[in-house]
Amino acid sequence: MSTLSAGTTLQNGKYRIISTLGQGGFGITYLAENTMLEGKVAIKEFFYKEYCDRDADTRHVTVLRKTAQPIM
Repeated sequence: MSTLSAGTTLQNGKYRIISTLGQGGFGITYLAENTMLEGKVAIKEFFYKEYCDRDADTRHVTVLRKTAQPIM
């Protein structure tokens, strides 16, 4: 599973990834810093490893296949 690298910023620089705390079938948890308040936070990214892929250069996430069929 492709995780965000240390130093990656989110929400226009409000959060900065420090490290990956853990990952599993439903997502990735990161240790991050709130750059405005200068405190540490945990960020959970819902990233279904069987259905998603992340481009290493752009960090763009792509859904690889549908997760549910419409009810008719």
